[in-house]
Amino acid sequence: MNNSRRVQRHSIVRIARAGSIAGAPGVAVATVLASAVVSSASAATASESYTDSSSVYTRTVSNTEPSVGQKITYTQTFTTKRSTDSIYNWQNKVDACLKYVPGSATLQIGDGGAIPLPNSAVSTEPGVTTITSTEAKGYWEFSATNPHTFTLDYEVSEECSTEKPLQSGFAYTYRGWIGKSSKDYAPSKFNGGPAVKVQEAAKAQTSLELSALPEVVEKAAPLKLEAKLAITQPPANGEAATVAGRNVEFVSNGQVLCTAEANEDGVATCDWTPEATGEASIVARFAPVDNLLGATSAPAKTRVVTALPKAPTEVRVEPTPLRSTDVARVSGKAAAGQFVEVTCPADTRCVATADAEGSFACELGYLPAGKGHQITVNASQEGVKSPAAIVTVDVEGKTLTVWERIVEFFKSLGARLAALFGGGSNGSTGSLSSSS
Repeated sequence: MNNSRRVQRHSIVRIARAGSIAGAPGVAVATVLASAVVSSASAATASESYTDSSSVYTRTVSNTEPSVGQKITYTQTFTTKRSTDSIYNWQNKVDACLKYVPGSATLQIGDGGAIPLPNSAVSTEPGVTTITSTEAKGYWEFSATNPHTFTLDYEVSEECSTEKPLQSGFAYTYRGWIGKSSKDYAPSKFNGGPAVKVQEAAKAQTSLELSALPEVVEKAAPLKLEAKLAITQPPANGEAATVAGRNVEFVSNGQVLCTAEANEDGVATCDWTPEATGEASIVARFAPVDNLLGATSAPAKTRVVTALPKAPTEVRVEPTPLRSTDVARVSGKAAAGQFVEVTCPADTRCVATADAEGSFACELGYLPAGKGHQITVNASQEGVKSPAAIVTVDVEGKTLTVWERIVEFFKSLGARLAALFGGGSNGSTGSLSSSS
């Protein structure tokens, strides 16, 4: 290793083990808000990251339990904690029994789409696939905002052993202080590369699909978890295989949340009651048994909050009757400390924070004349917005011009100064409804 790139710190970070198949909506007993996060699943994938000085390398294999004849994809991401780093060429080192699929090499830069790499940029020999930079200057530059992600497909040949894991690593050439330098990373830095265990063809391939989770759930409120176990490839020897009665675990951060048996359709459900707030990443897991191979779903994420905010109540719009020359004042009740936002289709908005008694008030401004104006009031807590309380009001008079609004503003200011010495007006609740 070049001294100019001397390793300052080494660390291995386990990212995930999951797969990919299209997700389906889940069922939640807890009150939920916002959109659902859809997960996907298939055969178990694995990712491992390794940090060397300021550079971070993440390697992923699409299927850690393939059978002979199946294709697997290796993905590698280069990113860095400093300004930029460079790649002249990258060598993906795998077991020689894996055969590179011509034309499968791609490169994704940052958030852009994956771009196929020309065959001229890819060279192969048993156990090594080399990708050379296509840039005119001879190298790619990656950074924290523009990580570079390569993918390569391989076919599992009959030469692959089912007795021992297939390991992988990589090497690459970069631009050092005094010219080109190279680094070589052994499989041990990535939990074997990540390692791949070729399965005997006699066993059935399975997939596991975890239903979508709500984006936000409430602590101590039961949430139904659901996953579907399926046989994607029956045993090669024609032996019968079934998923009915097989145990599926639902796991978060290594902790088993609950376990359920799959029914005749392969569906397993159980209830989970969150006990702590914060982010939760959940996977469904099926361990290999009898003539069935195991499977792990893609992770589905949710956020557990102390309580989901409720729609504000006792919402009032003053004065009554409301005229286009009046400054509309909105008040009501919410939980103490909650942030309250009031909006109206007439491009007006005001915000407030509920006090210790839960009361809030803000001035929405001048509203245009007309009937049926809907004023929407939401409360927020822990970044979660409540269902809306909607008040419908009529505004008398004519719609003010900009200059008329300025005049009315000063009139209102004078009225407020006069109010310091007493006086006031009674308000009206209008017609109030709730919308989720």
